Amino acid sequence: MTDAAVESDLGSDPSSIAHKKWKGFLVLGLALFIGGACSVAVPVVSTFASSVVFGIILIAVGIVKIIQSLQVKNWTGFVWQELTGLVELIGGFMVYFNPLKGAMAITLLIASVISFKAFYKLRSHSR
Repeated sequence: MTDAAVESDLGSDPSSIAHKKWKGFLVLGLALFIGGACSVAVPVVSTFASSVVFGIILIAVGIVKIIQSLQVKNWTGFVWQELTGLVELIGGFMVYFNPLKGAMAITLLIASVISFKAFYKLRSHSR
């Protein structure tokens, strides 16, 4: 469908698009609301799902990083790029195959970083 056909079908005013397609927006809003309510009601399932997705993303980033670093072998940061790509790849597999332990590890990492920052902020303000 061309842009002109879409514009003539729905009109050029965004409010007319929303007016003509309100049922679709209502269904989308209800689906998002139900999904959010289920995530809050059953946090283990939402934690599991987000950990699996995070694991997949880490695997993809690790692969891309390793491939990219192999293309610039004479770069001074080559070894670090390879190592961080390998760590991300291994971490991604670990989180993907054991999502609940991965979620606990990520939570502990975040708590450690926040505690570390708070400790040093309190230490710097006490001087």
